[in-house]
Amino acid sequence: MKSYKLILMALCAVALTTLWSCKNEVDDIFPDSAANRMTNAINTYSDLLTANGGKWALEYFSSTSAPGYVFILEFAKDGSVTVSSNNPYADIEEGLSYGSDTSEWEVIGDNGPVLSFNTYNEVFHYFSDPDVSPRGRGFEGDYEFNLMKYENDTLFLNGKKHDMNMFMYRLPESVDKNTFFAAIDDMLKSPVVPYFPTQLLIGSNGKEYVVSGIAGQVVSFYHRTGDAITETVSGNAIATQTGFYFLEPVELLDSGGTKTLQVQHFIRQNDGSFLCTDDNKSVITSYELTTVLTDFATYDWNFENSELGGKFASLYEQINNDSYANNNRRRLTFIHLYFNTSEKFSSEALLFQTGSYQCHFGVQDIQVVGNNKVKFILSDLRDTNGTNLLKKVPVVQEFLDLLANGTFTLSCENALNPALIKFVSDVDPTNYFTLKVFTTHASSGGAN
Repeated sequence: MKSYKLILMALCAVALTTLWSCKNEVDDIFPDSAANRMTNAINTYSDLLTANGGKWALEYFSSTSAPGYVFILEFAKDGSVTVSSNNPYADIEEGLSYGSDTSEWEVIGDNGPVLSFNTYNEVFHYFSDPDVSPRGRGFEGDYEFNLMKYENDTLFLNGKKHDMNMFMYRLPESVDKNTFFAAIDDMLKSPVVPYFPTQLLIGSNGKEYVVSGIAGQVVSFYHRTGDAITETVSGNAIATQTGFYFLEPVELLDSGGTKTLQVQHFIRQNDGSFLCTDDNKSVITSYELTTVLTDFATYDWNFENSELGGKFASLYEQINNDSYANNNRRRLTFIHLYFNTSEKFSSEALLFQTGSYQCHFGVQDIQVVGNNKVKFILSDLRDTNGTNLLKKVPVVQEFLDLLANGTFTLSCENALNPALIKFVSDVDPTNYFTLKVFTTHASSGGAN
């Protein structure tokens, strides 16, 4: 027994000696030293930045609350870089209008390769210069970036100081800077619609949210029936040539404060709306055309005489001619649809302006009879001028009868701008007219 124990102890000693020997002979994980690997990474990224003309677009965020900005960077092998931007929101404090400025750049080593804009650039360093803000903090932007990875002509960056994730993508050398920035400016202007400062996001969850601030790139949302003060959520966005996206996903709130939908990326559609590509269903568009039309507390409408078709066009012209011939040479100046607050009417009314005379005809109701469909129900109510106009220009009654004949389908060319609505007769589609917002009574505008 004693000899058996001695044998076991000897075997254990041999095993421990073997293990100890192996522990001191670990193979290298990397085939090269850390210093050489860093040098190779620096050279690789430096060559990458200057290849194929060295032109890149950087989609840049200075902070988690400020709008994003697009720069064009042109890297040269001599260590110079030209930075360009004509984004109108770059003149936040001083009204400066930037074009281009040239400075120096290099890729340096730290915990990994770092892209450094190491001499002052009037365009780029504006967002990291503490002197541009009275707070002494500037806009807290970065000018050195950890180079995270490269794939599909895209470089993924991380701000070294403020930890903002962003990316830049290669541009063809032939890209014209003015044309490039003009496309972004056009995208920014597209949601700026007179009379309609807010839009609707119709979510893939079936809920609706009021949207504002797209052009300013700090976009706010609240549920259509929710509390605009306590339930508004916002996200800082960046405009591209084709749409906009948020730095981080925005969690929308249901009425009552429950998170119900997450959105981040939007692409502008041909009709002017913005489709959320995260679910390919949620869309930013205008309020319903029927809602806008019947919001007489806010909007007055004008019949556009150049946008009439069929009998509406011929009757309008005949009213104009007959009024001139039979009504003391008074031309038909316009026809309005609005809410008449006089004691006699206190309802919607049609106003035929002939010369200096206002001739009113009552509208009993505008019935919404379907999706983007309405029916006009007129009344026999009219003021003295209206009665006199009918006597002298009987064709006015034909215009009124045509308006009250059947239903009309509503449409507009720009999904974000319902200020110009076309009405096509369901009885005879060759007959149509167009209403345009003439005035608004509410400073905020918009329909709810």
